[in-house]
Amino acid sequence: MIFDLSEFQDKKIIITGSSTGIGFETAIEFLELGAM
Repeated sequence: MIFDLSEFQDKKIIITGSSTGIGFETAIEFLELGAM
């Protein structure tokens, strides 16, 4: 998978900033969409 680094950092902040399972799963969905 190829990620744009700046985008990945923004999404990583969403993951680390989210303590809820829903927030984490949503961030993973964003990462998967970004990888397509």
